[in-house]
Amino acid sequence: MATVSYELSSDHGTLEVYDLAGRSITERDITNAQGELRLNTSSYEAGVYVVVVRQKNGYTMQQKLVIE
Repeated sequence: MATVSYELSSDHGTLEVYDLAGRSITERDITNAQGELRLNTSSYEAGVYVVVVRQKNGYTMQQKLVIE
């Protein structure tokens, strides 16, 4: 399990997780301006992933997620 904390300038956005090949693994809607989302990572293989939070205004944040 991984927890992603976020703070947005608006109350709508998306959270996506990509593997290093660029494939989308998970996509979730964000409906609050700030909070935490729990990601069930039990089906993820060991490796490095990229967590991307996109806001409606186009602003994007990225963070690395390492699964061991």
